[in-house]
Amino acid sequence: MAESLLGGPPDSTRGSPVAERIAHVRALAQASGAEAAIFTIVKFCEPEQFYWPALREALERDGVRCVMIDNDLAEPWSEATSTRIEALLESAR
Repeated sequence: MAESLLGGPPDSTRGSPVAERIAHVRALAQASGAEAAIFTIVKFCEPEQFYWPALREALERDGVRCVMIDNDLAEPWSEATSTRIEALLESAR
């Protein structure tokens, strides 16, 4: 179980440097040909929010539009969240 947790992709909660996280996400976007990326986080998960500006800037320099959606795991996505995703998809075309 520990190997599984420690062997995953770079993660802010494990103290991975932001440069490693940016390189990992950029490689995923390039390999998949992504034009947009949706980052979902659990509401009030501050470690992820600290790195969001750097991740977004790096991907947008590569032409990948981004949005961060914070959600409560116990609730479905709101209409506002759906609208934000639709706007992201339209801006990526």
